[in-house]
Amino acid sequence: MRHMPLIATLLGLSLLGCTQKPPGPRQATAPTAPPVTPATRTISGLPVAATPTSLGCGKYARAERLGKLPKRVREASGLVVSRRDPSVLWTHNDGTQGRLFGVEVPSGKLRAVVRFPTLRPRALDWEELSAAPCAAGAPSSRCLMVGDTGDNDDTRLTIAFHRFAEPNPRGGKQRVTQVETMIAHYPKRASHNSEAFVVDGKGVVWLWTKAKGHTALYRAPFRRGQAVLHHVARIDTKPIMVGSEGARRRLTAATWDDRAGRLLLRSYGAAWELCLGQQGLGAMPQAKWHRVTVAHERKGEAVAYGAGGFYHVAEGKRRHLYRLVRQ
Repeated sequence: MRHMPLIATLLGLSLLGCTQKPPGPRQATAPTAPPVTPATRTISGLPVAATPTSLGCGKYARAERLGKLPKRVREASGLVVSRRDPSVLWTHNDGTQGRLFGVEVPSGKLRAVVRFPTLRPRALDWEELSAAPCAAGAPSSRCLMVGDTGDNDDTRLTIAFHRFAEPNPRGGKQRVTQVETMIAHYPKRASHNSEAFVVDGKGVVWLWTKAKGHTALYRAPFRRGQAVLHHVARIDTKPIMVGSEGARRRLTAATWDDRAGRLLLRSYGAAWELCLGQQGLGAMPQAKWHRVTVAHERKGEAVAYGAGGFYHVAEGKRRHLYRLVRQ
């Protein structure tokens, strides 16, 4: 009977364990943000580490081929989703034509043709199209801005940005006569070729030059009349675009989602997404470029964010539109 106290003790401990409540589910802990490495304003080499806003950046499903562009769109060089009707894309031809086309998705059928009979200066080399607020304090207002910024010979002393209220995306033939124009020049009256610009919610124009191996970022608040583009940063794109396209490593288009803080840049055959979040476009020089796999195109010069993803298309007659959905 000398073992009785030991047995009682063990039995008591067993019963005590049966009366305790089972442990609850493990509480999830918030992910730890990766450290952000500071970068200089002139970026040489690979971009810095991703910030928390870049989580999930650049992840899209395989490109879906849609309908062909109408015959009148021979050199699509700008692309914007209509904010009046998201089933229509606005685009224009590269060069001096100076017309805007409303194209239905997914069919590619032509729904609007817009002329600008009173536009001054006349179109020299339209290269890009962007959604824009109609005034600095009205980010939800619906205007468009076209950039006459092309300069293949690097001889232009000024470039032009034209802002106007978005036309009827299904209005057929139309004319726009009320246009606000900003005539801008680079510092020291330098000349640069550019095919990519966006406008943020505050009405600031952000522009990237087109050059092999690098790009320069400029900015200027939109204002009617004369303006000077301010240099923001020079970015070395060689390590970013390495192995992508050989001699065609030049930026040809851009699109900006002001609400999500996402920027998409493309070259002739590739694309990259930069997730800037609330930092805005001023953080672009230090941001990580996430490669996005787009459909194979020889001369892609147009890209536009849409609901849940983006569209892209290349120059050329009867080119297919493509849509990529965010994963």
